[in-house]
Amino acid sequence: MNLPQERYLIAGLGSIGRRHLANLRRLRPRAQIGVWRLHSGLDSQPPEGADAQFASLEQALAFAPAAAIIAGPASTHLALARPLAAAGIHLLIEKPIAAQPAGVAELIADCRERGLVLMTGYNLRFSPSLQAVKASL
Repeated sequence: MNLPQERYLIAGLGSIGRRHLANLRRLRPRAQIGVWRLHSGLDSQPPEGADAQFASLEQALAFAPAAAIIAGPASTHLALARPLAAAGIHLLIEKPIAAQPAGVAELIADCRERGLVLMTGYNLRFSPSLQAVKASL
């Protein structure tokens, strides 16, 4: 059931961010979807499928999303995830969760403490060949 206040944020709009936007729009056609553009210079209109676009963390937080997909460069993942988690926003972070291990344990602990869902997007984990390798170990 889509509620009027159902809101999602996509941080980063490279190829995977655009794929998440298209998939989310297909799965949640009535939801409000905002895009946090990580590079300066916004287009005059939000990208196709998005209802809004933001140039700053403050604007993205004011949108009040229930969940966010972090799809920017890996080097930005923790910097993007920390303030979103602090605001109580559930997170799906594209792999890897961070470019360096420093700070990952703290993010996990923060999300656990707040009761937030924290997931890492990794579509190959369901690959039959990788499942076979895992089963053989």
